Amino acid sequence: MYSDGGLREFRIARRADLNSVADVTGATFAPGFIPVYVHGVAAIIDNDIGATGVVKFDKRPTFGSNTSRGDGDVGVLNLTTAHLQGQVVYKMFSPVKISPGEEVVAEVTDATAAADTADLILLLSASPEVPGNLPLDMFLSS
Repeated sequence: MYSDGGLREFRIARRADLNSVADVTGATFAPGFIPVYVHGVAAIIDNDIGATGVVKFDKRPTFGSNTSRGDGDVGVLNLTTAHLQGQVVYKMFSPVKISPGEEVVAEVTDATAAADTADLILLLSASPEVPGNLPLDMFLSS
């Protein structure tokens, strides 16, 4: 994880399979204590991209549930054959708030060529909030 000026990188997937249209296995992020803002998304290309593809980062309003799930509402990366091994494809945008009890899920909606993989990254900052002010999302354990 990298941190600078309140921004932090968080890797949600290592060598994510980009050649299957589906949620990326294990590529989720959910804050546990305080809300966070997602400022950008990135893919570190692991091999030359063999065919164009799309990776969407969706917001789940309820952790683990696809009810009311967004469609690229956190961010979208468009991959092309011009993206080569070792390059970083990224997109910055107006911050999207993710609160405890919500989740970000990465999914491939347009598959690339066989064997195409990438690490998927979120660029985050903490929201100036404390758990006690989030009564609908947070419960103190006894």
